Amino acid sequence: MKQRQVYVNGEMVPEEEARISIFDSAVLIGDSVIETARTFHHKLFRWPEHRDRLLRSIKAARMNFGLTTAELDRVTQKFLEDNLPTLEEGDEGGVGHLVSRGRMGLVLSPTTSTFVMYFYPLSPGLKAKAVYYDKGLHVVTPPTRHMHPLTVDPKIKYRSRLHFSLADAEARLIDPEALALMLDHQGNLAEGTGWNFFVVNRGEVLTPSERNILQGVSRLTTIELARGLGMTVRETDIQPYHATTADEAFMTSTSLCMMPVTRFNGQPIGDGRPGPCTLRLIERWKEYVDFDFIAHAKRWA
Repeated sequence: MKQRQVYVNGEMVPEEEARISIFDSAVLIGDSVIETARTFHHKLFRWPEHRDRLLRSIKAARMNFGLTTAELDRVTQKFLEDNLPTLEEGDEGGVGHLVSRGRMGLVLSPTTSTFVMYFYPLSPGLKAKAVYYDKGLHVVTPPTRHMHPLTVDPKIKYRSRLHFSLADAEARLIDPEALALMLDHQGNLAEGTGWNFFVVNRGEVLTPSERNILQGVSRLTTIELARGLGMTVRETDIQPYHATTADEAFMTSTSLCMMPVTRFNGQPIGDGRPGPCTLRLIERWKEYVDFDFIAHAKRWA
C-alpha cells in the first residue's frame, strides 16, 4: 500500500520522514491553529466552511499565512488526491491542517509561519465508537472548565488544549467510556472536547450558543437539517438541568457526524435509548451526504 504523505511548508514528504523544528511555536508553547475535514465518497465534506474557519482562526490568532484562498483550495485538493490511494478499500479519510507562528528564538518572535497538512484513515478511530450509534454515549461534566472566551476565544480552533486532555481524564475517572462535556465559567454547558452538544426538550432542539464554543461545521449541518425537517432549533444557554431532564440528546463532530447521547452524569436521558428526533435526524444526515456513516463505522468494528 502506498505510504501516506505529509505537506510541510510547500513540500510533500513521506509521513515517517516529516519534520518540523523543536523550536517551532507549535512544539514549544502549543501556539498553533488547526482544522480538520473528512471525506464522503473520497470528497471533502463542506470544505469551504472548513477552509473559511481555518482562515478566520489564522486571522484571529494574528498569524502570518502566505497562501491565498484559491491557493489553499488547490494545495488541499492536490494533497487529498495524493493520499487517497493509501486508504483501504471502502474507507474514508480526513485531512488535518496546522498553522503555527513558526520557529521561535529565545528573544525574537517568529516571522515565518509553519504550515502542515496530514492525512489519516477514519476507520481506526471509528471502530471503537461504532457501538455507541446503537446504545448512545455517556457524557460527564468534569471539574475542568472550558476556556473563558476573554482568555482565548473558543471560536478560534487552536491546538493548545491541555484543558481538553484534563477534562477527558477526569471524565474517565467516573466512567472509562464517558466523554467530557465541559461547563463554561457561568455553569452553562459549552462543548465536548472536540464536539458539540444538543438536547431535545419539550419538542425543541436546544444547543449552546456560539458565544463560547467552536462553530462546528457538523453542528451547523445538523441545525440546517433539523430546521429543514420543520424542527424548532434554539441556540441558547443550557444548564446541566436541561440535559438531566431532556427527552433526548446527541452530539455532532466531524468524524462521527451525529451520535446519540443516552446518559448524562450517570443518569439516563429520557428512557435511556436513542430518541425518535435523534434517529430521524441521523437518517436525514445519511440522505444529505448520500453515505451510511453508521454502516461504515460498524464495518470496521
